[in-house]
Order: sequence, then structure tokens, then C-alpha cells
Amino acid sequence: MPPSALMKLTGLHIENPYFFQLTNEATGKSTHGGVLEFVAEEGRVYVPRWMMASLGASEGQLIRIANKILPRGTFVKIEPQSVDFLEISDPKAVLERAFRNYSTLTIGDIISFEYLGKQRDVKLLEVKPADAVNILDTDLEVDFRAARWLR
Repeated sequence: MPPSALMKLTGLHIENPYFFQLTNEATGKSTHGGVLEFVAEEGRVYVPRWMMASLGASEGQLIRIANKILPRGTFVKIEPQSVDFLEISDPKAVLERAFRNYSTLTIGDIISFEYLGKQRDVKLLEVKPADAVNILDTDLEVDFRAARWLR
């Protein structure tokens, strides 16, 4: 995000950490996230590829961004997206480390992490206490649903 966004947030006395709802109005899809740095050029926001995929957005496409206060997360239910997930010896510990790379979780998002040199994807089926949560400095309870290919 550009530095002007930080100036606007502080001028409105919005407390840090800052969370945002990103919406692609063309697809109706939305997700949530935080901000790493306020250093982008004016009028630009840099969004990770996984987030663009969740939004169904392409590079250069306009998305709506709104400040959002998110409750602290307590629970997440995930569904592995490939059989590779079965190679993980301690999935809860690996996911705990992977979640450190995210500030928010939103139902329906697919998040990625690397394990033993391979990318692993999990779909977020449920988060509590709301459809989107803040996971900074939290101890999440993690539950798993057997993937479609295992049922």
C-alpha cells in the first residue's frame, strides 16, 4: 500500500494492526489480509498471488479495499488439496509454522506453504469466531477434514 494509506489510517485513529477486506466486485469474491509495508506507489497495492487467485483477479485489475476489524481467531478447519499432504509427519506443527506467514484467515481461501521442498495447499473450510479472523499472536485449534480424494 502507498504511504498515503498509512497517513489516512492514522488520521482516522484506527488502531494497529491494520486488516483489510479485499473484494473483486467483478467476481463478488473477497478475502482479508494485513499489510507488510506502506511503500507502494500512489494508487497501487501489491497483493500476493494466492490472494489474487482467491479473488479471481488478474494483474492490474481494480479491487475494492476496506479497513476491517477482525476478531482474534480460535479455530480453523482445513481440507488438504492433494495427496502430498499425507507425507507430513506432524501436520499440526507444520501448519502452526505455516500460519506464521499469514495475518488473517478467511473461509474459502486456499493457502500454500512449503514442506520438504514441495508446495502444499489447504482450503480453509471453517474459522471461528467469524468468517474471517486475525491470527497474529494466537494459538489456533486446528481440525482436519478428509480430502475429497480420501473419502
